Amino acid sequence: MESKEYIKLKAEIEEISSSVKQQGECIQKIYHAVVGDEKFGQEGLVNLVRKHEKWIHKQKFMWAKIWGGIAVGSTLITFALKYLI
Repeated sequence: MESKEYIKLKAEIEEISSSVKQQGECIQKIYHAVVGDEKFGQEGLVNLVRKHEKWIHKQKFMWAKIWGGIAVGSTLITFALKYLI
């Protein structure tokens, strides 16, 4: 025969065990969201941030080239107009 305390303790342990399993599943989902899951083709937040950083870096250089081209073009036009007119 099992005592009431033993039965109660056993029920509490089973409840804690199920709670820990649910937390483990939740943590696993969070991990897959952050890191990603190549098996399912899901990109994680870490990879997305890296891609965005690379894109932002490329955009900075593109705008620097555009503004540099505008500066050179306006300088050439200014000199051409000054000496031709």
